[in-house]
Amino acid sequence: MTLYTLSGIAGSGKTERLIGYAALRLKCQRKTVFVCRSKELCNQTRLRLIATGIHQGKITLIYSQRRNANPVGKRLLDHVKNCPPDTGEILICTHAAFFGCAHWHRPELWCPLIDEVPQMHADLSRKLYQNFGILTDLLEPEDLSQPYTAVRAKDAAAENLLRSRLDTALRDEINELHRDLMVALLDANWDVQCDSKNWQQVVAGIQESDTTDIQEQRSKLRLYGFLRPSFFDAFDQPVIAAACIEDHLFYQVWRQMGADIQPATHILEQFGDCTAARHDGSRLVLKVLTGPAQDRLWSKTYADTELSDGRTPRQSIRDFCEDRLTGTAYVFVTNANPASDDVPGGAVVLGPHCHGLNHLRHINTIVISAALVADRQYAAYLRSVGVSDECIHRDIAWITAYQGMMRTALRDADGGKVTCYIADPFAARYIAGLFPGCQVEKVPCFAAPVPQQKRGPKPKLITDDQRCKQRNARDRLRYAAKKQAAAG
Repeated sequence: MTLYTLSGIAGSGKTERLIGYAALRLKCQRKTVFVCRSKELCNQTRLRLIATGIHQGKITLIYSQRRNANPVGKRLLDHVKNCPPDTGEILICTHAAFFGCAHWHRPELWCPLIDEVPQMHADLSRKLYQNFGILTDLLEPEDLSQPYTAVRAKDAAAENLLRSRLDTALRDEINELHRDLMVALLDANWDVQCDSKNWQQVVAGIQESDTTDIQEQRSKLRLYGFLRPSFFDAFDQPVIAAACIEDHLFYQVWRQMGADIQPATHILEQFGDCTAARHDGSRLVLKVLTGPAQDRLWSKTYADTELSDGRTPRQSIRDFCEDRLTGTAYVFVTNANPASDDVPGGAVVLGPHCHGLNHLRHINTIVISAALVADRQYAAYLRSVGVSDECIHRDIAWITAYQGMMRTALRDADGGKVTCYIADPFAARYIAGLFPGCQVEKVPCFAAPVPQQKRGPKPKLITDDQRCKQRNARDRLRYAAKKQAAAG
């Protein structure tokens, strides 16, 4: 199987080429499934297809709807199973719906056009301090002697129970919490693994002698997943379109897994080459927010650390924006569901995953304060499969910062100069590399960090019996030392 890619900078026209290719396949009575990041982008794609002259009767839109008791996967399956095989059509759905569909009837008839890189790796961990049996009773690790090992349903009965829970996820809040995990466990194309040491600690249950560290380990069942490129094996010429596609983690890992990844020359030759476009660095002023602790990783931990002026870096950015940018139209990119106290007044707020949004191209100022860092244990798992720390940060944080920037006037060739304030110095270096010749400045924003006092080892929680044994051991050592001194 060959997986085709359509790369190019953001705003270079990748989606337009996918739309043109889908229209061409429709004229040839062939089937195409257009896979978008969000419901909003699904609706946008449908309108853009109709604008090209495609009759809306040839376009089917399917995504999750709260009021619909039918799971989106079942509706997708029913559609592809019952549609005439010799009739052309365009189906539009979200990433979650497409990659969560348990079965695709006659996939060889369908060409998937994936707009933006799919989530091919996932932290599937769950906080289950006492109720871990909800999952562990149904799952079985393969080899706990390895640091990480594959985990799957124990037997057919456990698999059937997982399927029934998945089918009721829309109507059962407990099942909905574990939906992503159950999808991965039931899909043969997902490789789900557990942290072997953590698995044994969790299933052992709560012990009175647990130290604080062990209690922390038991509080979360650590499960991780990778989508294999074999997911696309039976489909007709699948295409993934995204900006800077070679910088994404999937590109590195899937090539290591043996996937044949090639440029989509059959699209580029017919609809124009979008890979040659380059950013004009003269249009970007990159202002890196700094302080005495500059060049440190921009993370939630640091962003919420108290500084010497009594504020946190996150609060410092808010105050900076309100002092310097009041009266200016600007975009503020932050983490999902931010606290109201962390958001400056007057800003247009965006979450970290803002791919494809085109309604902010009139704005020439952006502040990027999203703190996106992989969980420490999850990063250790990614390193175990050959992914470098740089690749992890680039995939999770740096490309996201770039996507946020490209929601602004930078997206249009004649949109004027854009000023970007960014808190992550490493993301700033990555972006500067994409905009050769851009103006880079350092802007003081953060006070000095509070000096940390040296701390001794954490006190261990021990039982009275253990304390007595330790005291007796010390007494025996002292007695032996006195006896030896007397003999000498």
